[in-house]
Amino acid sequence: MNLSESEISILNNAKINKIIISLDYATPDKHDDQRGRKGVFYDILEFLESDNSRLINTNYCISSVVSKRNYKELTGLIELAYFLRIKHVNFQPICLESIFIDYNKFNGKKDSYYIDDMFHKELEDEIEKALKRTRELKISSNLPLLKIWIEKYFKYMDSKYFFFNKVMNGFICSRPYNYLHINYNGDLLACTHIGPIDNINNNDIKKIWRKNAIKYKRILIAGKYYNRCRNCFCDFPSNYRLSLLYKPYKNFPHLIKHCYYYYQRYFNKM
Repeated sequence: MNLSESEISILNNAKINKIIISLDYATPDKHDDQRGRKGVFYDILEFLESDNSRLINTNYCISSVVSKRNYKELTGLIELAYFLRIKHVNFQPICLESIFIDYNKFNGKKDSYYIDDMFHKELEDEIEKALKRTRELKISSNLPLLKIWIEKYFKYMDSKYFFFNKVMNGFICSRPYNYLHINYNGDLLACTHIGPIDNINNNDIKKIWRKNAIKYKRILIAGKYYNRCRNCFCDFPSNYRLSLLYKPYKNFPHLIKHCYYYYQRYFNKM
């Protein structure tokens, strides 16, 4: 992938803090088979090793979706990041429900992607192995936090319980406090999981937001979550931090772990 001087200039003028590269495997064949397009793995590597990537004044990180198919690739992805001179790798569990309510969900076999109870010990071992490698290579990752909640995420995904309530006490969703989403067609959403509350075309955003968003805020603030909230993982880290700040006395062990995680990450001791 080659960028022109003008395209690089646009990116630099935008002062982009981070560019996230999505990779789910450290091996080309497995990655391309998962993505359904041959050659995409090497296209990504070619760009990251090119002069173009170095001319963009930004930080690169790898983001990877963890499933039953690739949880043994965690260490390989850490090593790939080191090879590419990328300093941070972010992992998140797979979600076969679309994060946009108006998009179709995955209709294949969940069993081939979800990590059930019999594999949780293996997953824990793979996370520990990858964590050891991050420390050796001085690569930061979110693995110390992910290992706290990923097993419960998979365990309660299809149950009547919300996994985040099994992780910590006094969980609070941050969406009512800091989020507003406008879809491509002008739909206004209080959260992508909930769906549109109105449309901004030919409307005043402030008015329709104040009029229609308040009921969603009250529901979430009261802890009366929607069924689709069971699959919410993208916002869990920010929700986790908010819950720790709001009720630290209920989650003191988590607060200590969280502070230690950022201490290690800041001083690159992971």
